[in-house]
Amino acid sequence: MERRRSEQRELEEFERKTVSFTGHRPNKLGNCYSLTDERSKYIKNKLNPVLVDLIKNDGIERFISGGAIGFDQIAFWTVQGLKKTNYPSIKNIVAVPFKNQAIKMD
Repeated sequence: MERRRSEQRELEEFERKTVSFTGHRPNKLGNCYSLTDERSKYIKNKLNPVLVDLIKNDGIERFISGGAIGFDQIAFWTVQGLKKTNYPSIKNIVAVPFKNQAIKMD
């Protein structure tokens, strides 16, 4: 019984320190298919300070995105930039929903 409570507390702490992303595909974001597109840069610039705040003030340690083209990729690469520059200990995870997602055509 105590082991189960301990595992539950660990799971709750894990969840408390995790943020996941979901968002629109490029066609709903003004057709920004490139991370260098002005709309992608705009989203990144809005997202970046929010992520820094979550890391600094809320103790977020890991970020999970689905890896789909659009917001998922913008979020992933924004987190990756923070990981490379100021927060090397954060985890940046891609949750691939199925085996051949990378070759799926819409």
